[in-house]
Amino acid sequence: MVREQLKRIGLTDEEINIYLFLLKKGKSKATEIARELDFARTTIYRFLTSLINKGWVSENIESDIKFFYPVS
Repeated sequence: MVREQLKRIGLTDEEINIYLFLLKKGKSKATEIARELDFARTTIYRFLTSLINKGWVSENIESDIKFFYPVS
């Protein structure tokens, strides 16, 4: 049900997977997301950038490490 709603508002399947992962896990590094969802890290960055531009994900740098987290 949630996946269908997210799809209707314009997210791709990959973006939905990343967003739901972040909702479940909380803040995460791109490498963690890539490992868990079995994507290349460069691919994850492309989808994260899209999600940031759409307002679904935000990023924060802590101790020179970039973390991504869902925006509710």
